[in-house]
Amino acid sequence: MISYLCHSILFQFRKERSVIVLLISGICIAVICILSTLGNFGYSADGISKLKEYSTITFNPDMNTQKNAEQVIDYAGSLSRKGLYNAILVTPLGEGEYILGWLGYGYDFWMAPTSGRFFTEEEQEKGLNAAYISECILNALEDPNYLPLDGETYQIVGSTFILNHDFYYVVPEESEVQLFFDGPTDQDIFNQYKFIILPYETYMRKYQPKQILIQYYDGNYRNMQRYEEKLRAMFPSSTVYKPDRIADEEIDIFSQRHEILSCVFCFAILLTLVQLIGEWIKLYKDDFIIMNQVGLSKSRIICTICFQLFVYLITGTILAIILYSLLAPRLESLQIGNIYSVGTIIKVILALFICIYLCFSIQVFCEYRSRKENQR
Repeated sequence: MISYLCHSILFQFRKERSVIVLLISGICIAVICILSTLGNFGYSADGISKLKEYSTITFNPDMNTQKNAEQVIDYAGSLSRKGLYNAILVTPLGEGEYILGWLGYGYDFWMAPTSGRFFTEEEQEKGLNAAYISECILNALEDPNYLPLDGETYQIVGSTFILNHDFYYVVPEESEVQLFFDGPTDQDIFNQYKFIILPYETYMRKYQPKQILIQYYDGNYRNMQRYEEKLRAMFPSSTVYKPDRIADEEIDIFSQRHEILSCVFCFAILLTLVQLIGEWIKLYKDDFIIMNQVGLSKSRIICTICFQLFVYLITGTILAIILYSLLAPRLESLQIGNIYSVGTIIKVILALFICIYLCFSIQVFCEYRSRKENQR
């Protein structure tokens, strides 16, 4: 039976090679489109959960904990498998003036760079004297390459427009420590806030944090609640607050809109595939009639057709997965999609197979009924 089915596939491929190639290509493109569509949702949902207002824990250390801030950072990072996205240690110098110790590289979620760059991995790990400062501080310096600070000189690697408000609305209102304020919004707003950002290791040599903003990769509400409880239990003399905004609600709203668009898009893809399968069945109609005339049972005929279609689906799907894996890094850079796990891909493929086989069964039934009516 297996040899017969394999022979039937080879025979049909030799006979209608262009149609088979077109069918497999259609399946391949359909699977890539569906994975990219779903991947776009995954990428966008991941981006929402990373926003600082949803993924940042506010930690207010007591006097003893301020001296051992490394313990807080290390323990907070151990709570998540991915570690910390950013950790920002805040030392206020005056109203609207701050020194920040920065651990991580996701600064673009907090500020808009205007010149230069952020800290390199070497500057972070070795604690080099580098500084990333507000544009207004840079404009006031005689030498725009170096910053004198507390008896030391720091090399300026970049500058930014950074607002007090960018940090103010991240800290929950119930926090007893409010270092940031919602300042004025006149035209000179960028000159009213002075931020000096140092690499984490550099900061820890000379400063102690009055407040620590701990940003995780995932702003899922349950995770944030768990992080808050763990940190409170570990540091009972300090106060800890999870975000007062919930990413899950915004993701739910986004997912409802996306589901509608995805359904419409996937339905259009399936219709195209059904048309391709329909053309394949029409070309296969003569062979179907010959099989029936030579006495082949209906079950064996249907089995042959289903097996051939299954082979084409598997071939197109394997090609799609290979191409999608190669294209995924480029798609991520364009914010079009992300790489899914094997389990998710299998679920998508199974759903696609079921839909195609339902449509295929309808096509076969219509062709069989049409043939019966013609015989009458």
